[in-house]
Amino acid sequence: MTDPFSRILTTKEILQLHEDLEVKFGDGNGGDFLFGWQSVNPFASELLAAVKQRADEIDYTKYSYMESDSELASEVAALHDALDRVKPDAVFCAASGGASILFAFSYWLARNDINEIYYIPPIYFTLLNGLRQFRIRARALGGYHCFEREFHLTLPPKKTVLVLADPVWYAGIPVPQNIIQEVAAWQEMTGSLVFVDGSFQYMRWDHQVDEPTATFNPSNTIRLVCPTKSLVVHGYRFAYALLPSATKPKLSNCYTNIAGSSSADNVAFAFEAVRAMRDRNLTEKLISRAASRHADLRRRHIIESPLAPQTGYFVFEKINVPLGDNDHLRMDGRYFGQPRFPHHARMNLLSTKIHLLDV
Repeated sequence: MTDPFSRILTTKEILQLHEDLEVKFGDGNGGDFLFGWQSVNPFASELLAAVKQRADEIDYTKYSYMESDSELASEVAALHDALDRVKPDAVFCAASGGASILFAFSYWLARNDINEIYYIPPIYFTLLNGLRQFRIRARALGGYHCFEREFHLTLPPKKTVLVLADPVWYAGIPVPQNIIQEVAAWQEMTGSLVFVDGSFQYMRWDHQVDEPTATFNPSNTIRLVCPTKSLVVHGYRFAYALLPSATKPKLSNCYTNIAGSSSADNVAFAFEAVRAMRDRNLTEKLISRAASRHADLRRRHIIESPLAPQTGYFVFEKINVPLGDNDHLRMDGRYFGQPRFPHHARMNLLSTKIHLLDV
C-alpha cells in the first residue's frame, strides 16, 4: 500500500483537508489546539486600551469604509517608508483580514481576464481556494518548496503574474535571498506582476526589520501585510496591500463587492495597529517568546527538525512526546503539499495548548 504521506496531494485534496479540519473544529475556539490558530498574547493590554479609547470618538451610525480612509493609508505608507526605506506607490486597507484581500485579488485577476498564474511553492491554501473559485490555474514552479536545497527556480520567459509566500508561514522560514534577487531581476526584464503574500512579515527572530521583498518594483508589485498576525490580536480584523496606484481602484471595487463595509471598531484598531507596528515593542516581545520557546523545546529534544525557523510563531517539527487526545489533530505535511519531512507537523509556539509539551 502506498504511504499517503509520501506523495504531494492534488490541489483538491489539500483544500479538502483544510475544509474537513475547519468544518469539524470550527474556525474559532475549535482552533484551540497545539497545531491550530488560537494563540496567547499576554502583552496586548496597552494596544487594546488605546483602541477602545479611539473607538469612543467614532460615530457608529455611519457606514465605515476602511479602504477609502486616506488618513489611514497615509499612516501605512509612512510606516513602510520608515521600515523599508521604500515608500509604497499606494496602500489598500481591508477590515476583513488577509483572506478577504486574497479573494479580492483572485476576483481582480478574473476581471482582468487572467486565467493562469505561476507561484513559487508553497502557496497559502486560502489563495489556492480563491483562485480555484474563479477558475484560475495556479502553476507551481517546481515540486519542492523554496527553502529546500533541491529547489531550483526556473521563471517563465514572459510577462505574467507570479505569487510567492514570504515567509513560508507553516515553517517560519523566509524566502531565500537569492530567490528574491532572481525574481526582482526577472520582474524588471519581463514587466511581470508579483504578488507577495507577506502576512507574517516583520516577525524575524533576529529582529531584522528590512524586508527584502520591498526591493521589488512597486509599480508591478502587490504586497499583502497582516498586522493582526504580527501583533497576535485576532479579535480585530485588519490587513493591507501595498500596490500600484493604477491597480487600487479596481481591486478596491472587487473587495467591496465581496466584503462590504468595514466595522468601525476595526478602523479604530487599524490606526493603533500601525502605531504598534512602528514602535515594535509588542512584536519584539512576541517573537522573543516564540524564539526562546523554540530553542528550549529543541534543547530538551521535545521537538526536532533539520529545518531552521527564523520568523513568526508557526514552525514545522517532529514532536517526540505523546500528546494524548490531541495527537490526531496534527497538521502534517499533507496540509501544505509537503511530503518530504516524515512525522513533522506545523505547531504554534504561542498556542494556548503549549503546555502539552511540558512532560
